[in-house]
Amino acid sequence: MTPSPPAGATGTLMGLCLSANCAAEVPVFFWSGRILERLGVERALHVAMGCYVLRLCCYLVGGCLGGRVGGGWGGGGGRGRRRLGNSGRVGGA
Repeated sequence: MTPSPPAGATGTLMGLCLSANCAAEVPVFFWSGRILERLGVERALHVAMGCYVLRLCCYLVGGCLGGRVGGGWGGGGGRGRRRLGNSGRVGGA
């Protein structure tokens, strides 16, 4: 059984995302010998870990943005519902 793509994305979109990810890795693999000669193995690993930390920070910022926007819209809707009454009409009629 094939799992469904996350968040309702189409298979085409998921394939394009994976293709872009792999395309970004090709130059690094191509020049990996030069990178390792220049930086050394330990520094190259530090750079790789730094990239992971940067990626996680971007996820954190995205999560904060999602929480802020989602919370703002949800809270605003709830506040408006309280002011207008459960009917959703002005004056609660």
